[in-house]
Amino acid sequence: MRRSSLLSAPLVTAALALTLTQDPGGTVAIQLTGAEAPPGGWRLVTRTIETRREGGRDYLAFVGEPDTVGMAWSPALAFADGEIEFDVRGRDIPGHSFVGIAFHVQDETTYDAVYLRPFNFRAADSARAAHSVQFVSAPEFPWDRLRTERTGWFEKAVPPALDPNGWIHVKVVSHGPWVDVFLDRSATPALSVVNPSPHRSGGVGYFVHGTSVGDFRDLVIRPYTGPAWRPR
Repeated sequence: MRRSSLLSAPLVTAALALTLTQDPGGTVAIQLTGAEAPPGGWRLVTRTIETRREGGRDYLAFVGEPDTVGMAWSPALAFADGEIEFDVRGRDIPGHSFVGIAFHVQDETTYDAVYLRPFNFRAADSARAAHSVQFVSAPEFPWDRLRTERTGWFEKAVPPALDPNGWIHVKVVSHGPWVDVFLDRSATPALSVVNPSPHRSGGVGYFVHGTSVGDFRDLVIRPYTGPAWRPR
């Protein structure tokens, strides 16, 4: 097990011979296998990270549970319009598991993010279940503001077959203001939103919120190849 620790500062975890190819729209194409770091390493915010191994595969584990946002992100992972795919594992612990991806990251306070609340996946209360996958845009549009002003628009339920303690494959597609979130390779988005913020480019990184740990692996970023536009 290999641990790296730094708060809100650059971190070089390994010198990897990875090639970043950036399309004219400003999005890199890159594949990070297992717990691989991007060129230049991760910038950590309020968490440490460890490389762990399970079933013959490496993954990146967030360590520490301060009650605030945590990230491992990189400005080298430039992202504008495109697709982000990764595997994530949270915990079925009420109020203590918020795991996902941050994109269009400018710094630790300015970013868009999509995250899961695994402890709500199978909630008997339909109101709780409807809070299972969430979009936020910091600093102007946190989850509580969006829930109050646009109830049900920026968070949804997920299929109850998803295991709240298991690995989940997530794909986020961002094109202009539109953001779609697909879970476990479904062809139907679990969440589709129009981004209320002006964020359209920045870095990418793994994301947790609140007193949450989380496990992450196999990050893939590619430029957008879908329709030039679509009505909402």
